[in-house]
Amino acid sequence: MPKQFCIDHQVESKDAELIKWLVENHLLMSVIAQRRDIYDADVINEFANQVRSHNNLNNLYVLTLADIRATNDNLWNDWKASLLREIVFINPKSPR
Repeated sequence: MPKQFCIDHQVESKDAELIKWLVENHLLMSVIAQRRDIYDADVINEFANQVRSHNNLNNLYVLTLADIRATNDNLWNDWKASLLREIVFINPKSPR
C-alpha cells in the first residue's frame, strides 16, 4: 500500500523507501518503550538493528509521538515522553 501511494503521488524513491519502512515499523518504538526493558542492552541492540540509521530513528520518534498524541491526547503523559526520549538517547543509532 505505501509503495502504490508513493507512486501515485510521485514521491522520490529515497523518500518512498523511508515511508514504506515507517509504515511497516510504526508501532516499533512504542512497543519497545512501553512493553520492554529499555535498559536491557539486548533490547536496545535489537531495536537499533531494526532502526538501522539515525534518520530512521528520528523519523520513527516523530511518528510515534504524533501517533500516540493523535490517538488520544489523554494517553500522552510525562512518563511516555520520558520513555521515548530515553530510548532515543540510549540508542546506538543516536548521534553522540
